[in-house]
Amino acid sequence: MLHKLLKTCLKYYHIKDFLMYLLYKNINVIIYCLFIITFLSMGCKSTSTSIPDPTPTSIPDPTPTSIPDPKEIIIKVEFKEEINLFLSLDVPEGYILEKLIVDKYDGKDEIAFFGIQKSGTYTAGDDITKMISWGHFGPNSNDILYFSDNLEYKNKVKVTLDAGSYSIRFAQNNYKDAKYKLIGKLISLRN
Repeated sequence: MLHKLLKTCLKYYHIKDFLMYLLYKNINVIIYCLFIITFLSMGCKSTSTSIPDPTPTSIPDPTPTSIPDPKEIIIKVEFKEEINLFLSLDVPEGYILEKLIVDKYDGKDEIAFFGIQKSGTYTAGDDITKMISWGHFGPNSNDILYFSDNLEYKNKVKVTLDAGSYSIRFAQNNYKDAKYKLIGKLISLRN
């Protein structure tokens, strides 16, 4: 009889339906209890969706990611086909550009012009009143971040660049194969 009860259990997908079947058939209490024990030890096929217990997973401790502290900006200038060359310069948030040092200067003409404008696009032309920094430099120049026609003069005005976007114009009459490398020295405003 137990075998017949198990077969019937497989026919009913919900336990409630099966228990109702047992009561309907007036199966005696001992067999009913025996079946319940067997049923609980074996399990019964069910279509109801059960939610699995969550499996605890360990959350790794957060690893601090260090944002590199930039100390300098490298600007490589290489003339190709034009007397004027325009480049962009971005000073990161939380920094100022304190110096712009001529690290390398290759070219037949030993005098070059630069102008820096606070804008993503250079529109100052030759108007120095629209430039933040400008001047002439050559292979023996050091820091060129000044507002002065001749960077060798002692009366030149020192300039620093705040965070933001700038455009730079470089100009050289004898531009063929002219190359410069400038290093911008950044100072952090964070303590």
